[in-house]
Amino acid sequence: MGQKISRIVSIDITRLVAIMIMLGNHIVHATLNADLQIANAYKIWNYYRSFTAPLFLTISGCVFFVATKIRWESHTFFSKAFRKRVFRALFLIVLGLVLQLPGKYFSDFNNISSYRYTRLVGADILRLIGFMLLFLEVLVAIVRKESWFVMISALFFVLGIIFSPLIWEISWGSFPQSLFMGFINGNTGSGKTEYAVFTIFPFSFYMFGGLLIGWFWTRESVLEDSAKRWFFLLLAGVFCLWIGYLINNNVDQTWINERTRPAMFFKHFGAAILIIATIDFICKTVNPPKFLQVAGGETLGIYFLHMPIVYGSIYVSGLAQRIGAKLPLISSLLIFVIVAAFLITVVFYWAKLRKNKPWLTKIIIASFFAIGILNGIFEFTR
Repeated sequence: MGQKISRIVSIDITRLVAIMIMLGNHIVHATLNADLQIANAYKIWNYYRSFTAPLFLTISGCVFFVATKIRWESHTFFSKAFRKRVFRALFLIVLGLVLQLPGKYFSDFNNISSYRYTRLVGADILRLIGFMLLFLEVLVAIVRKESWFVMISALFFVLGIIFSPLIWEISWGSFPQSLFMGFINGNTGSGKTEYAVFTIFPFSFYMFGGLLIGWFWTRESVLEDSAKRWFFLLLAGVFCLWIGYLINNNVDQTWINERTRPAMFFKHFGAAILIIATIDFICKTVNPPKFLQVAGGETLGIYFLHMPIVYGSIYVSGLAQRIGAKLPLISSLLIFVIVAAFLITVVFYWAKLRKNKPWLTKIIIASFFAIGILNGIFEFTR
């Protein structure tokens, strides 16, 4: 290959843009005056914020393929690369569970409310990405050939769009089925989605779409020819939007849950492709600052830290509890800027620490988990 594949700056910047949009969405939702949240402008904005998760999942699939392509032959069963990817996947799943714990102590599970139970067993975006990393890494190790992996990914992408509406017709059922079905769909049996879960159907299939983008991106001629890349990405994005509007206007989707409608899927995926192409063009024109590139590779840290800051946790109150939906728009946006700057700074220095002293970052993470487990058992903070 004429050009060595390494970290692609525009992909990291796209991840950062996606996580910043999500951060802004959450802060405004948590702090904007409740009266403003029923205005038409807010409803329009609320529609467009639904593009955030598909964008992040699409770019996550793209990142997976690019990172795997660099050392494809090393991703065999129980190799160092395989074990590292599996550990990271399990870490994301555990982290997603930790963020949804119903209380500080294990005894709190005895009195868990239906809402908290739904949040605990329903997949969030961390657990979804963790599961997909695990599944895709095993698939790479099984298939071995890149061409077969791409064809299987394309097949999954198509089948996921077709079968998602049908899968969402299956209710979770009672324990223990709900532990499994909470990852599959958002049908709790109550007739509505009680929590904005990012389930395997349909959200994982944005990652399969991202895999296809990553495969396209790593073609030698595409790496070396930005104009060709932009042209085909823009063409693919517009085509997906067109398919979405075509389905929306000609197919009855009233029986389908809104989150699984094929028209919505194609619109979101098409928009994600167009955003990726636009950011790639901008990054080719203007080289982004190094600290933004680093932050783009640390979106997990930004996501994890923003949750207790915005929504609180079992240990601290967040903006939603301390301020609530009371602020004017300017104040909400100002808080977003301050929190965004803080988080980018934190993850930038965390990345430097992890690079220079990886053993120390592992000790810090392990210590937090150990303290949480001990506190859950012995309840020494009561």
